[in-house]
Amino acid sequence: MSLHFETSFWSRKQSDGVAGPDFTSGLQVLHRKLKQSKYENDEVIGFFKERVATEEQYATQLGRAKALLANGFAADDGATLKSSFQLLKATNHTQAERHRALVDTLKSNVLAPLVTFHDDYQMAVQASKQAMDAHIKQFDQLVKEADRAKALYHRRCRDADQAEDAAVQRTPASPAVAVDPSQKDENEPNGELEEETVQVGSQTMTRAAFEQLVREMQADIPQHDYRVPLLGKYTHTSTGENIARWLQQKIPQCKDSPAMTELIAQQLITPFQVLRLVGQRGNKFVASPHAYYQWRALVQAENNENTSTTAASNTGLLSMFDRTTANNGIQEEPHKKARADAERADEAYRSAIKRLDQMRMTVEEAMFTHFAELEQIETRRIHVIKKSFTEYTSSLSSLLPIDKEMIEEMLANQESLKPEQDIQYIVQHYFQGSFAPRAILYENYYHGIAHDQIFGVPLADLAKLGDDPVPMFVTRVLEAIEQGSEGMEKEAKMKLWSTPVPLQKVHALRADVNTTSERISKEMLLEQEPGLLAALLRLFLMELPQCLFTQDLYTPLHAVYATGKEADTQARLVSVANLVALLPAAHFETLQVIAKHIQRFMQSTDPDEATKQAICQALGNVIVQAPTPTLTTQASKVPSMLLMDLIEQYDSIYTDATQKAHEDSEKRQQQRLVAAAAARDASLDGGDRRRNSSRFLSFIRTSSDEPLEPPSASSSSNQPTSPSTKWNFNVFRSNSLDKTRSPLTPTHSHTPASQQPAAKSHHTTFTPSSIVNDSPPLSPTAMPSMTTTDTATTTATTATAASTTTATEPPAAVAPPPPPKTDAMDDNNNANVMFDIAALTKKAKAKDPDATFDQLLDEVDENDLDPFFDDD
Repeated sequence: MSLHFETSFWSRKQSDGVAGPDFTSGLQVLHRKLKQSKYENDEVIGFFKERVATEEQYATQLGRAKALLANGFAADDGATLKSSFQLLKATNHTQAERHRALVDTLKSNVLAPLVTFHDDYQMAVQASKQAMDAHIKQFDQLVKEADRAKALYHRRCRDADQAEDAAVQRTPASPAVAVDPSQKDENEPNGELEEETVQVGSQTMTRAAFEQLVREMQADIPQHDYRVPLLGKYTHTSTGENIARWLQQKIPQCKDSPAMTELIAQQLITPFQVLRLVGQRGNKFVASPHAYYQWRALVQAENNENTSTTAASNTGLLSMFDRTTANNGIQEEPHKKARADAERADEAYRSAIKRLDQMRMTVEEAMFTHFAELEQIETRRIHVIKKSFTEYTSSLSSLLPIDKEMIEEMLANQESLKPEQDIQYIVQHYFQGSFAPRAILYENYYHGIAHDQIFGVPLADLAKLGDDPVPMFVTRVLEAIEQGSEGMEKEAKMKLWSTPVPLQKVHALRADVNTTSERISKEMLLEQEPGLLAALLRLFLMELPQCLFTQDLYTPLHAVYATGKEADTQARLVSVANLVALLPAAHFETLQVIAKHIQRFMQSTDPDEATKQAICQALGNVIVQAPTPTLTTQASKVPSMLLMDLIEQYDSIYTDATQKAHEDSEKRQQQRLVAAAAARDASLDGGDRRRNSSRFLSFIRTSSDEPLEPPSASSSSNQPTSPSTKWNFNVFRSNSLDKTRSPLTPTHSHTPASQQPAAKSHHTTFTPSSIVNDSPPLSPTAMPSMTTTDTATTTATTATAASTTTATEPPAAVAPPPPPKTDAMDDNNNANVMFDIAALTKKAKAKDPDATFDQLLDEVDENDLDPFFDDD
């Protein structure tokens, strides 16, 4: 598989909180590598400059022909020796001319083009990097604004809740609700303590300066009406060409920088909402005379002219009312004002998140363009250097015929220089991560995230909004694709799922449909091209916080296909079915629906093997993702192999047994959730959280005011230690508020309050006893019940009852009446204790060694099982 920059240099780590994905770390690695390329260019240019200087010096030295000495060869006409010497000197002059010609050739054909390209190379990389840095800087600023808006929104909601509670209780609002109007919230986005600024390109300016800049643009840039068939006339429009020309002439940072010009113009569309594209879909700025953009503020002002009189009248009436109420001292009720403030904060937060998510998509689109530009620049660099090497070798062979073998070796080496291989080398050695978009979600204070958007929301949350485990959006998109593709030609339909679609078009459609699921109808989706809907579904799956085939199953899935697809097909399909059955319900059902849809699609189109592989690769890498992306996982064929099996072997994988296994898995998951909830409830019982964080592991817990003590020496020497003595198995112990014992007997934890024995006059709470780390499994023998006498004179026996601790009998001790018989007692009034399945099995085996495991399970009551043991 061919690798490219756009699939290899996305950041691995992700930010937390409202902050969106990290765009910088992956880019920094690529930019460092391209900086190395600059030094490589300098090194090559330096080599050629040295060779040219050497040739020039050599040619000068060879051309310095000295005259014959008067007392030497010039003394007479000479014979053959003189003529031979003169010819020898002439060859020096000829070689000098050849070296001068070589110098000229190297300068014109090798050095000059390389130097020119190197200058262009640096400018292109720098311009692209600056434009990308400006995008990311703008994104980071919007992240901070969204963080402040969210913090303010949550605080206002808390204040509103407190104010409403205070109003219901007819008590004054808490001090946290009463806000002094003279004090400005530090989280306010438009706080007076800090003047609001905006990032325009690489320049930061105040909001007032930016508004002045927009007014100048509206006054200087030509405007006219633009008529669109069927849609009507648009007023106050300007062409992209005129807008770009004005920016290059008026903005210093846009001069000689088309990339910066396009960036600022794009910011005017989103997130600043100054312009909007008319006559076509999307929000992309193009510096073209055929692209028309409308000035939003001018259109809004024109539309408001007809209602200006009414608005002014209403404003006057409102102002008069405000003055009247202010003079009369009438103020809005605090809880209503607090709720209105919360609603305004909600709108500001929602708007901030929308702007931030739009900017995220803009940055992603810009990064794809940036990666493509850098890869193209790097490829061209290698081509130019290769050409310079070839010209250099050719010049040496033609002007300075030397060793033929050396020339052939140089030519062969240069033929093996492949720019594509160098690009692959860069990707393989500097890989960071693949494209994994992360949606930025609006989180409502009261009902979470699933009610206001679709993309980026967990599948389980989306499924809860309807009766079907499959999200409504997925179902309707698949139905629209199937219905919309019925009239397509076979060739076009065959490539529907494998044809790439520009990210800008997908993002534009995503912005239109990313709302509540109820508002997405199949009729709305049928207006789009089926190929665009398929790309939209792929983007939806990519933005899921947990991929469709959950990441915890990636390692076992990789192990299933490690031996190859052809090895023991039946065993592989069984393993795949077992893994699929472990998926959560929403993931299981959604994967099944998609696999069934693709199976029907392939049956109707009968694509060739190459098209099948392209479909499985396009969807497989979206459905299956590694927890940590690496070059190995990026090039892995496991995702496409899994999807091919799900399609071709659908009936063998999605069987009744798989469905039953999935239902059992869901039941076990629910049981684990219930047990975890019970554990949390038990840990909070009594309000002693510090004690509940101790090293004791079971739900049975001791009172913290009486530590465990080992048996006394006298007791241990005279009689064997009983299990209750050694391991402290009191089921419940009183934990009185006044630290005294009450006449209580052990009761079952599930005994209703009405059946509990009445306590003394003081209030008593209960905490379970504990099993320490070195405790053996509980014996099924119930512990004897314990009673206490009057706590004023008697000390209750502790968990180490077999020790020599004795109770002092009071002068007139009256034993309390026995407690009523409950379901928590056995026939001997012993407290029933919940055990793990291992202990119950041993007990039953001791009675009947021939009993089967199924028979043992039939005799087990679910109430006897300890939910804290995993083997239950």
